[in-house]
Amino acid sequence: MSNSLSRLATRATYGVRQLSRVAWYTGHSIALRRLSDETRRREGESTRPRPQTEAPVPDRKRLYADMAHLFQQDLANVEAASIPYRLIMTLMVDAAQPIAAFLRGFVRRPPPP
Repeated sequence: MSNSLSRLATRATYGVRQLSRVAWYTGHSIALRRLSDETRRREGESTRPRPQTEAPVPDRKRLYADMAHLFQQDLANVEAASIPYRLIMTLMVDAAQPIAAFLRGFVRRPPPP
């Protein structure tokens, strides 16, 4: 029972973290698309030709299926690891904090009133 409960907790944690990561990138994609559309609207269409390729390009359904397969493979790797997923994520967050602090130094803050 304890093992199945631990597995459920690992899967739930993994799912929440991956969902938040996908939402983060999706939000950025939407924001940049809107910004790009607004820039095109203001400045007119670009004179640069749109990129073309003769190579086969997978459709969106295939891309999403491949992403789902990678998530399943990643979860299997997490479950097979001897180090708990929670510990791995904690170490990653701890490692990212100094980088975030460094990057905050480049953010311009408005002068105090």
